[in-house]
Amino acid sequence: MPEIQSAQPPAIPSWVMMDQRFRFKDTSSFRAGGRTSAETQDTNGEPVRVSFDLQSPPGSTRLCLHCPAKRESSWCDFVVAAHYDAVLFRIEVDFDGLPVSRSEAMDYFIYRACPTSGPKLTLLPRCYSTSDEIFEAKDDDSWRRKWRMVDSSSIGLLSDGNSFLVAELLIETWSAADKTAPLEGELFRLHSSQSPASTNGGGQWELTLARIRRHSKVSFQDVVGWTTHTVVPFTSYLCWVDYNRGVLFCDVLHPTPELQYLWLPVGDMPDEEFPKFSRNVCITQTKEGETMKFVKVSAMPACPNCKPGPGFTISEWTLRVVSYDHKEWVAGVNITHNDLWAMEGYDHDHLPRSVPQFPLVSMDDPHILYFVLSGKPALSDEMTWIVTLDIERKKVLRYDAIKGFPSDNNIFSGFGFFPSNFTNYLIKHSRENIVPRKKKNWKTEKRNTNYASVSTKNAY
Repeated sequence: MPEIQSAQPPAIPSWVMMDQRFRFKDTSSFRAGGRTSAETQDTNGEPVRVSFDLQSPPGSTRLCLHCPAKRESSWCDFVVAAHYDAVLFRIEVDFDGLPVSRSEAMDYFIYRACPTSGPKLTLLPRCYSTSDEIFEAKDDDSWRRKWRMVDSSSIGLLSDGNSFLVAELLIETWSAADKTAPLEGELFRLHSSQSPASTNGGGQWELTLARIRRHSKVSFQDVVGWTTHTVVPFTSYLCWVDYNRGVLFCDVLHPTPELQYLWLPVGDMPDEEFPKFSRNVCITQTKEGETMKFVKVSAMPACPNCKPGPGFTISEWTLRVVSYDHKEWVAGVNITHNDLWAMEGYDHDHLPRSVPQFPLVSMDDPHILYFVLSGKPALSDEMTWIVTLDIERKKVLRYDAIKGFPSDNNIFSGFGFFPSNFTNYLIKHSRENIVPRKKKNWKTEKRNTNYASVSTKNAY
């Protein structure tokens, strides 16, 4: 998403909407010691220097890779995940010895904002293998026999300010030998050490199975056709989301990780080909603390009594966590097309009467909703607007036009908004008006082993 221009230099915001594609800058533009600058080396020992161009929402924040002009961009170059003070991204590197079936190697890096010593950049251990390593792999090295960490939509990140965990979950429903068997998936993960002296966090990649809770009745056939559209960090869980089906909660920090399945309230509608356009699982802050919300935009056929324009309803739900085994969606606000068009601040001279796309709840305020309006589908070069809506006061707070057709931004590439609050943990003296949040300690919820007392009404 392109930056929204401002006459004043932007202050460091408490959270940002990130563009997952990089901005490439010349090596000479890198400023060591800058408030967002960090550097390290890739697997080949080549320097990797990054910084961020920061913008407050609904502007777009970009990760800048400072590199020689001759370096070409790659589809592998991508911001993959973010949580708390950390951002996970990857770049394509040249690497000798790859199997003939693979033409690219991807190095993964963790960028961490620190309020005392400044940002740090860490290269993760290789998650790709040479032909020799694959050939020599033993049973305890079996992860090398499959190419890992390729689909960025299936990769998540947890951070607590001391250590971090990166994980990929593969759910293969079509190839399961027994479709009636309890659901399970391959969990490929790296949990870093809390030792600050370790160059790569001290962690090593491991492959394990994440199985559905023993009392659960969810099998492969219940989620057949599963597609992971995003991974959301929530408390001590990583949550793999299929917007046409539901959420798989995984306690990835546990030695024997388990899966819990919660259906999304999407009804019996057929699968949407591009559900990211109309659905989102978001994390926000409420008086209860970290809260998960689900937002859905439901389009409806035109009706004789509707005002001009397509009909739709914006609906939101809040996740209620009763216990480790009992989670449920609680319905909240519903806003129809007529409600939106009648709201204070809706400019009928500029804003089109089109179906909202890419809904996103603010990370700081559960009542603030962002979405995109376009006179044509979002992948067109027509005028497109980002609307900021207060769903509690029923008021349009602002709208910002995006002009032109950028070739590498989230909205026009169909990725949707990518929120992160890593900026909340940048150097303190650079953000005097921002109070850093307390660092949190991971406490995994105690598993209920009394299966007879477990509620299976909502979480399976």
